[in-house]
Amino acid sequence: MPYKDIEKKREQSRNWMRTHYAERREIYAENSRRYQLKNKAELRERRLAQYWKDPDRSRARLRQYQHEHPDAVKSWHLKYKYGITLEDYQRLYTKQSGQCAICGVEFPILGVDHSHESGRVRGLLCQNCNAGLGMLGGTSERVMRAAQYLTHYEREEIWAQETTY
Repeated sequence: MPYKDIEKKREQSRNWMRTHYAERREIYAENSRRYQLKNKAELRERRLAQYWKDPDRSRARLRQYQHEHPDAVKSWHLKYKYGITLEDYQRLYTKQSGQCAICGVEFPILGVDHSHESGRVRGLLCQNCNAGLGMLGGTSERVMRAAQYLTHYEREEIWAQETTY
């Protein structure tokens, strides 16, 4: 047996590795980033192959991750879809006092309203107002025409008189 006290040797080795890695953490991280950028296509193929090997297991792992890290998932979603951070969302939510920018009703969660043409974030809306804007095409011209239509028929009250039974 080469070592008399194998456990002592293992502990020394572990301690050396911890120290060694801690001193070189940034170097390793930079090398990893470079490798990932250089081999992006190959790594993607490997991930897809792993996924299709057992898709149910992959989906279960994803659901578990989403359940355990809701802030990370929300942060990724906001950055990917709207180009804002979770801190930006929280700042906007606080600025609007948790209220929808259109109807003014307070909600615990508000959706991000953005221009589909420029991608710029306009504000936070409740689900109903966001869907309504989406149905109107999200342009100020169509929204103004809808408002004029409603204003006209509220004044006239033609429909209400004609449909009275």
